[in-house]
Amino acid sequence: MQVLEHQCMVVQQEFDDMLAEKEETIWKETARRETAEKKAKDAEQELIRLRKEVMDLKVKMFKLGAKNKAATAMLAQRETASHADPKSVDHVETIYSVAKATANRVLLKKSRKRKPALQPAAVDLPPAAPFSKKKRLFMKRKSF
Repeated sequence: MQVLEHQCMVVQQEFDDMLAEKEETIWKETARRETAEKKAKDAEQELIRLRKEVMDLKVKMFKLGAKNKAATAMLAQRETASHADPKSVDHVETIYSVAKATANRVLLKKSRKRKPALQPAAVDLPPAAPFSKKKRLFMKRKSF
């Protein structure tokens, strides 16, 4: 009888040891999973922030490109005004504007404006705004 009681105590002790080992393993795995989830969440937030920065830079680059095109067009306009031929051909100006900006891309709208040939007494006009009033207000609201 004592032998059976001793064997029962040994089995009970082994069971308790195995149970404690399993609980420790579960605790370690839970802690590891929580750490991994926190790192993933932080990385996702960083990715979102970087994507926003990229979109802001793309919009800024586009605005600077539009400004550069307007300045180049003004220079070309002045140059052609000084050498204008009365029978010169009409010019077509292409204007790109931001139609939609999402987290992954910028959608541009291309519009073409036909300009009559310049006359020798042409007056220098300020460069046209590359964006419509509606788009400028949208961009202010979205704070690109």
